[in-house]
Amino acid sequence: MEKQIFLNSLKCKLNERRLMIGNFIDDEELLQKILLLYMKFLECFQRGNKLIFCGNGGSAADCQHIVAEFIVKLSKLRQSLPALALTSNNSIITAISNDLDFECIFSRQLEGLAKPQDLLIGISTSGYSSNIIKAFEYAKQNSILSISVTGNAKNDLSDIADMNIIIPSKNTQIIQEAYLMIFHIICEKLDEFYE
Repeated sequence: MEKQIFLNSLKCKLNERRLMIGNFIDDEELLQKILLLYMKFLECFQRGNKLIFCGNGGSAADCQHIVAEFIVKLSKLRQSLPALALTSNNSIITAISNDLDFECIFSRQLEGLAKPQDLLIGISTSGYSSNIIKAFEYAKQNSILSISVTGNAKNDLSDIADMNIIIPSKNTQIIQEAYLMIFHIICEKLDEFYE
């Protein structure tokens, strides 16, 4: 009986994902934004700038995962593409948290690492992460384009970002799975572009 309960639940959860993908395919505005995101990434690389990712919790790990795809490759060997995750250096993050303020963990790093026309990508399923908002405020003051990737509604981060990718879901797991899918597809296309 327990096995059948699990299988029923599994089918239900997979159907939620199928519905999310169907919503993506039918949402022409979202598809156009993803195309624009791809074009912004290409333009950034072509002018010699870099992508900078930040996020908290699972999104912090996802930032590192995505950056690895740009630096190394996804499916085809091609030139390394300049990207970094502000979530990677524990010494920096803990020093800023201890000596300054946790809200500054990303903005302080931007001060030392970012240059005008770099792209800052902030991943926040809620859109209310104060440390990402602070980083976007820094970006706005320093000619760094900011792109938010958030969940289902207008939020504080989308209010300040230059561009928004809003995943049409309120379910944290589905939002995370959706943005990973988007970034993987973009990386696949970049693999082809730079082969």
